[in-house]
Amino acid sequence: MSIPSGNRNLPSSRDKSVNALQPVDAARIEQCLNESDDFAFEMEVLYAIRQANLNKIHPEAEHGGTYRDPVTGLPRQFDIRVKVARTDLGHQAKYFIRLAIECKRLTDQAPLVIARSTRAQKETGNLLIRSCYLDSNVTRAEVKRTLQSMYRSGTPVGRSAVQIRSDKNRPDGDGEIYGKWAQALASVSDLIWEGGRDACGPAIRVSYSMPMACLVVPNGTLWAVDYDSEGTRSAPPIQVDEVEFYVARRYEEDGMDFSLSHLHILTTRGLVSLLENRLSETEFWVDHFPQE
Repeated sequence: MSIPSGNRNLPSSRDKSVNALQPVDAARIEQCLNESDDFAFEMEVLYAIRQANLNKIHPEAEHGGTYRDPVTGLPRQFDIRVKVARTDLGHQAKYFIRLAIECKRLTDQAPLVIARSTRAQKETGNLLIRSCYLDSNVTRAEVKRTLQSMYRSGTPVGRSAVQIRSDKNRPDGDGEIYGKWAQALASVSDLIWEGGRDACGPAIRVSYSMPMACLVVPNGTLWAVDYDSEGTRSAPPIQVDEVEFYVARRYEEDGMDFSLSHLHILTTRGLVSLLENRLSETEFWVDHFPQE
């Protein structure tokens, strides 16, 4: 004997959950963006770059372009790129610094904390791309060391990153920001390629280019804690605007073997300070770039 089901036409629990979902409206979009709006932060960083008080350098900023990922070969989008140039240092050469900048909006309820230890001498490398125009529209590129390094031995350098959240008693890993700083490093591959082609004819016969990778976070969300050689915290955590983070990333681009030693992790304020107080100063360029 068959027993008729009295529930045959009733919606299943899955149907109920689907029916319970409401269309996303403007209020919901605004609510989510108020919680986390990375694009607004990118615009804030871009505005700060363009408002920086720079001396003798001529920055060109790009926002939201694409590049080819050196590992997957697929196109990826970068947040911001900045190119600054000097033409008044040598008789023939033109000089460039290129920054690959990725932005991550954090809050002071979940700041980024960088563990640092002392930098060894072998970790101070700082390289340039030299591009030379030859006859018949041929350009030759090679890797050169800077005259001096930006990175000093015996000073603190970042080794590990965690987030500390106000609602947890244990540190989180760097999963929330890892994708961003990894993307900044990947984007540098494109900057190496560009630097190798700066010398493009009689107008620019020799050029030097310094690529840099930067991760930018909001003011007040970056901390550093220093450790001694035995793994003991040597001082209380301090709030900072810049950390040099050791990455030793190697690139092979068009026959060049290039190594990027550090990622710069900065607040918006720290990025402006980097541009205004170091990269815009003639002494920095003279100390790091050969004059030809």
